[in-house]
Amino acid sequence: MNCWNEWSTLCNNPLSKGDQDNVTRGNILIISPALVISIIISLYNFNLFNRDIVLIGMISAPTYIFATYIGSPFYNLSGNKYFRNICLIVLTLIGIATLITAFVQ
Repeated sequence: MNCWNEWSTLCNNPLSKGDQDNVTRGNILIISPALVISIIISLYNFNLFNRDIVLIGMISAPTYIFATYIGSPFYNLSGNKYFRNICLIVLTLIGIATLITAFVQ
């Protein structure tokens, strides 16, 4: 397989490693709590806990859970890849927002 074919495969699945959709969805459900725990540990170790960080976490986590719950019925209707990619994008945005808030102060 040449590089173009490999790149084409990556372009069709840019935010995951190409597993089956149900495996990717399960991985997202498992990584979410792990992500939260690792962020809490990191913020604590670097003494970056403050009221703003906790507030953003309290707003973004329920928003993510609610959006995932609302989006679940569309998982089979609108295509599994859209649900997977949107979840990964939201997880990325939550992580970036947390990092920006932690280091901007």
